[in-house]
Amino acid sequence: MELGIILFLFILITYIVVGSWMEKKHFKFGHETGMIIVVGIIISLIIRSADKLELREDIEAFPDELFFDVFLPLIIFATGYNMRRKNFFENITNISKFGLLGTFLTFVFYSLMTWTLFQFDGFEIDYRYFVFNKEDPT
Repeated sequence: MELGIILFLFILITYIVVGSWMEKKHFKFGHETGMIIVVGIIISLIIRSADKLELREDIEAFPDELFFDVFLPLIIFATGYNMRRKNFFENITNISKFGLLGTFLTFVFYSLMTWTLFQFDGFEIDYRYFVFNKEDPT
């Protein structure tokens, strides 16, 4: 097993254990997210010092597909499952506003960036790539 995957699982398990402990003890000093930020800073300092030990390439070789396809859905579903229904429905208008506003702003930003990119001279696109066939357009 790669060192990056082991490190990620260690951080995830640490977050779950300490977060559960903080919730059980009604910890009033901070929140679980603050704790995971501190743990992330400590792990980042360890990784930076690992550059001298030539382990940095092994640690940073964590596959993105594994995170986005396996771990992220589990984190999102666990967060949604543990959310109290009363809090969710009390804030449904704010959640909807942020969702719609965020989607609209992302659309506007990417549209403007794409339009700006095509305004440069010499930048052309071959529209034959957008035809849905298996032939090479060249």
